[in-house]
Amino acid sequence: MKRVIAIVCLCFTLSAAGFAAGISLRLTGGMYYMTGGDYNNIIQGRMDYYNSLSDFSITSNLEKLTLSANFGAELVLDFTDNVGVGLGVGFLHATNDGSVQATNGSLSLMEELTPLVTSWPIMLNLHVTIPITEKVNIHFSAGPGLYLSTFQFDRTTDDSSLSLDETLSFDSSTCVSLGFQGTLGIEYGISDTVFMLVEATGRSAYASNVNGPWTLNGGWVNGAISGSGSGTVWYEEVQSSPGGNYYPDMTIKDTEPILSTLRNVRSAKISLGGFGLQVGLKFYL
Repeated sequence: MKRVIAIVCLCFTLSAAGFAAGISLRLTGGMYYMTGGDYNNIIQGRMDYYNSLSDFSITSNLEKLTLSANFGAELVLDFTDNVGVGLGVGFLHATNDGSVQATNGSLSLMEELTPLVTSWPIMLNLHVTIPITEKVNIHFSAGPGLYLSTFQFDRTTDDSSLSLDETLSFDSSTCVSLGFQGTLGIEYGISDTVFMLVEATGRSAYASNVNGPWTLNGGWVNGAISGSGSGTVWYEEVQSSPGGNYYPDMTIKDTEPILSTLRNVRSAKISLGGFGLQVGLKFYL
């Protein structure tokens, strides 16, 4: 982080000394496809588990985190007409509620998950602009980013055989991680100082070491359920029965879970990586 700050200060020092060709402001927004990482693996594992219950009829699906809103604002310091360095901030927002129900006669199992991932990347990018015509440029940018992310969810479980109905709520503290991002696109000049942008964008980044407060409320055949605390979101693979298959799942505990029915236990990592399409405007100041 200190190195990033030093580079930014150097860029603006050079600008003040007269080595910069200009300053521009980029404003962008669009849709972004996230790979999801461990969270999406958990959702797939839960659906595989429910579909393995051959005596039950399965309706609806738990949903993976895929589409995200993606916005950004970046101030670019141009050293020449073709090369510059930009400092910007972005915003990612992904949510996708889903539920699954398994029924067998009078018996029923239900699970509902309502996740929300948000991230604020602080980005330092190298920008390269290649003129094609008087009004059209090809533009490329890439660089590191500091990603400030949060993850929250409500997980509701209903099991008729136990008269169980409980909701686990989790809201993480801010996770800080290093990632990388880049864009490739076309700039079209609307005027001498305003350009329209159409870009493909991609990144590699994770929300990791996800921890924070949780609450559990509900009831079952033996009475009320209530609890609260603080812990880490763990990825784990759970054996469905002795000698049975293992299915990805998650749990929240303050220490790593250790059971004979678990394997591949680790702190969950939610991938912010993926690709998208964004449009925007570039203003020369």
